[in-house]
Amino acid sequence: MNKEIAKEFLWIDKNNKIISCEETNKVLNENLSEIISLLQNSFDDAILLGCDEDDFKKKNKKTIRRLGIFYWKRMRIFIFLKLFALINFNVISSQELECQGAVLRILNKTTNEKNFYSVPLSQTIELDNSTIVVHRCLKIDKKGKNDEVALLTHKLNGSSEIENVFFGWIFKSTQYLNSPSNPVYDIKLEECLVEDPIFLKNNGTI
Repeated sequence: MNKEIAKEFLWIDKNNKIISCEETNKVLNENLSEIISLLQNSFDDAILLGCDEDDFKKKNKKTIRRLGIFYWKRMRIFIFLKLFALINFNVISSQELECQGAVLRILNKTTNEKNFYSVPLSQTIELDNSTIVVHRCLKIDKKGKNDEVALLTHKLNGSSEIENVFFGWIFKSTQYLNSPSNPVYDIKLEECLVEDPIFLKNNGTI
């Protein structure tokens, strides 16, 4: 094994002090050894495939600099999933009526123009800058309180970033408790439709 890979390092904590725990240092050194080995193998493959050496190193340096960003993205995903699970549990634990479609109010925040779309489940509403798909729509009765909720996906066009994709429940009664973020449009659930509307329909502009 390469001596550099086998070499042990002492690790520094947030207070710039040496970590004294042997087990912690052992785990960190094993992880580092795996990273070095993986990088070396990837580098060898890249050179054999004709990749520029400096370009390969620059890309890996950029990846290392962005590690903190990746960590917080994972945390946001984790928090989102926990919230989604909690909301989903509360909805499912209530008395519910599965509906076949929804009416969404789409407000243009620049012109104040409102459009009302009747949309069947799983069909796509295409806006100028985004798309919307309603997956489920429920009329619920929880402890005598009636509400309507829709599970939908909202994605801004031309973006694959996780923060630009909304997947969750929106509520008729509390519009801004959990809603998609769109720079142009405000999206609200007007009602769940028991009957299947069959086709996507714009019910008119106000």
